[in-house]
Amino acid sequence: MLIVDNMTNREMYNEILEDAPNVTVKLEHTLAKYRREIIKKTRFPVIFKAMDYISPKKNHWIIIIRAFSKKDADVPVINYACVANAKGGFYAFMVSWYNNAWTIIMFPPHLFQRYRDRFLEGDKTLTGIDLIKYFFSRNRRLESDENVTDKRIINTSCEDGVCFGEEKEKNFIVLKTFVTYEMLKGKQIDTFENLYDLLYKDEI
Repeated sequence: MLIVDNMTNREMYNEILEDAPNVTVKLEHTLAKYRREIIKKTRFPVIFKAMDYISPKKNHWIIIIRAFSKKDADVPVINYACVANAKGGFYAFMVSWYNNAWTIIMFPPHLFQRYRDRFLEGDKTLTGIDLIKYFFSRNRRLESDENVTDKRIINTSCEDGVCFGEEKEKNFIVLKTFVTYEMLKGKQIDTFENLYDLLYKDEI
């Protein structure tokens, strides 16, 4: 079971990667239902309500399935994340193929707080896991900016904005904060050494 407060990054990495195949098995047993639903739909895109799944290892996963046309009925777009409660709030963890290796991306509570403050304009009707589900239902993938010269910084864009973080150790990335595209207009952050300092001071 994933216990953020008592595990090292490497222990969390191993726990999540070992558990991820259970999510695949769960999907194999449920995709037929979604296939039927997608075929019935007349308007696209469609995003289904996030599914909660407790794995045999007692980890809580959220699974989001979407389709952009009927052609996706057999192979819908799927993203999933493991969520865990800890001191400070809820964390989320994604499994991603990055730099030719399986990588864990951690989203700490601070990032979701910044997302709520900056994109949702402080709307407090969404909190905890519901806020995480909302974030992933809108942001299905992260695109890494390979032009960043300071390799300590991980700069990823998504539908709603940009997430900044760092690779804490090999194949374990922590995305620390979120900014909207509107915030970047007119004052694009181009000095990543300064950004690195701001990340550590929790000033963004």
